[in-house]
Amino acid sequence: MSTQHVLSCTSRNGIRWLVGCLLAGLSLLVPACDPFLVSVCRFENLPGCPGHAGQPVDGGTDLADASPADPGAPLTLGPPRRFDLRTSVPLEIEQIKRRFVGLQGSPRQAVFLAMKGDNKWMEVYTLDLDNMDKGKYLSAATVCKPPVCPVIPGDLDFGMDRMYRTEERYYFFDYKKKIVSEWPNRYELKNCYLGASSFRPFISAQYDAIGAIHNTSQLLCVKFPMANFDNLSFKSGYPTILAIGDMDGSMSSMKDLEAIGFNEINDVVFDSSPGIVKSYFKEAITAAIEKGSSDASGAIQAAYIHDINQDKLPDLLFVRSGRLRVVSYRGKKTDNSLHDFGIWDQDVSDPISNESVQYVVIDNLTSDNYPDLIVETDKKVHFYRNVAM
Repeated sequence: MSTQHVLSCTSRNGIRWLVGCLLAGLSLLVPACDPFLVSVCRFENLPGCPGHAGQPVDGGTDLADASPADPGAPLTLGPPRRFDLRTSVPLEIEQIKRRFVGLQGSPRQAVFLAMKGDNKWMEVYTLDLDNMDKGKYLSAATVCKPPVCPVIPGDLDFGMDRMYRTEERYYFFDYKKKIVSEWPNRYELKNCYLGASSFRPFISAQYDAIGAIHNTSQLLCVKFPMANFDNLSFKSGYPTILAIGDMDGSMSSMKDLEAIGFNEINDVVFDSSPGIVKSYFKEAITAAIEKGSSDASGAIQAAYIHDINQDKLPDLLFVRSGRLRVVSYRGKKTDNSLHDFGIWDQDVSDPISNESVQYVVIDNLTSDNYPDLIVETDKKVHFYRNVAM
């Protein structure tokens, strides 16, 4: 059953209120927006926002309404794509241990935290996955110093603590103190208290956001640039894997994002805004995942929401037993029930064997607008190029 819980929408200052009004007004003039635009209504209760006086809670236009010739018809999936493994970085070699931190810059650079003996440093690899010379897909590692990379926290425990980067900022996950801080300004994110075990947080370059799961409760804390951490409660289950995105295919800035969690027994738990996702959404996703990975077993290891094949339909990539599969949203019927999710016929990459997948990131690493893939395992970080099936 889906859970109804939304981030707070309280006005904070006049300037931001004015900016929000302008954005809300522009959304009425633009017929179609990128499906991964974060709504200002997520943070400010503005005129024109869902739930504001006189406005429907649903707000915005679903992708299923984009076909006026046949309203409510299931949307057609675009040609599938696949991910071609180009290069990898080992997490431990020649007494050097590494932790993947995130991506930065253009051309894209992969950022790692590294350690040998008592010495710790930040290093970057420049990615060039289109290079005709396979040996140049990845540059040699170079040390990254301030101000490009931050100073490493002096009390960072390499075996326990982690650093992560979104598109604009770094975060320090201090599992000894059980707190999260923006780094290097040391701004502690309130109401985000970590448990003893370090579940891999969700990191999004698309939204410049992070999401972390409390180890000791069903709470989720999410950080966007315009909002402080809030607590969302997964009342229907306890997630151990997290993905945040626009899974219901909004074409308007009035829609909010969905948080999809997977627990250890493979049940999908859902947190969404009231009116956006009905109780049948969880069941539809669960059924599609089970059908789409019927030849695999075990729990979902990682997941990410993105438009992989650029057909404007949100895709959920998930990893199960080292197999990478995709299901796609196909809109709502006229009675607001959901069409069955589209299930991609084939794995989107070769299976990952003899490694335990920890996390996946989908981001543009090349210049063709098709998003590429990064897979972090217990042994390596793999970089994949998005190519035709």
